[in-house]
Amino acid sequence: MVKMNKKGFMVTIEAVIAIVIVLIFMLTTLLPKTQEVKIPENIKLSQERIMQEIESREDLRQSVLNYPIPIFNYRLDLLEISQQRTQLTSFIKSSLNNPLIDFNYTICSETNTNCVPEFIDKSAQGLYAELPNKQIYAKSIMISSSDGSRIFRLYLWESI
Repeated sequence: MVKMNKKGFMVTIEAVIAIVIVLIFMLTTLLPKTQEVKIPENIKLSQERIMQEIESREDLRQSVLNYPIPIFNYRLDLLEISQQRTQLTSFIKSSLNNPLIDFNYTICSETNTNCVPEFIDKSAQGLYAELPNKQIYAKSIMISSSDGSRIFRLYLWESI
């Protein structure tokens, strides 16, 4: 029969428990807390209204689905004045109806989810997402048809 020193065993258990408590305290107080971003109500409502309209209106769905996705050596000036871009931009402007909210959007194929093709030079990237250094609120939807899918990403921010 093996004799065990009960006092030494209890001191070891107490030390382990103390170390665990100190570690838990340090982890909960010293680690940075993630801040939950609160979307302003006017921006949230605008996002939902615009996305819902794009999902439900056939003409806007077709503009998203037929939006010219650039391929190598695509003429960017044609993309900027494309019928689809013009229709979507005017729809979003009229839907916002608030001079304090500004916007931009991108449309991607389901295979190129970053929306900026690798071959685009820095001067032309504004066609895809020219975003200011502000708090930007983004929302995405996927529009699908039998021919394919596109990702529509809307970026809103307060312009003041």
